[in-house]
Amino acid sequence: MFQPLILSLGTAYKVHNAAGRSLGRIEEIVVDREDGCVHYSIVSPGGFLYRGNDLIAVPWRCLEMEYDRNRFS
Repeated sequence: MFQPLILSLGTAYKVHNAAGRSLGRIEEIVVDREDGCVHYSIVSPGGFLYRGNDLIAVPWRCLEMEYDRNRFS
């Protein structure tokens, strides 16, 4: 049974679409307590300093790390 654990990231990673447009920042990740797998990233799509707006849960498998740019797409 999925037992979520929400972890806040010390550094928010940027998320961009395939065209390079910024979609926001990953603020938190949702991890399964039993197996330690990351299931979702919680993305803040913008606003003043990326705060005070709605959050979006994005399945982790949909994101790909761009190591050379230190961001996800």
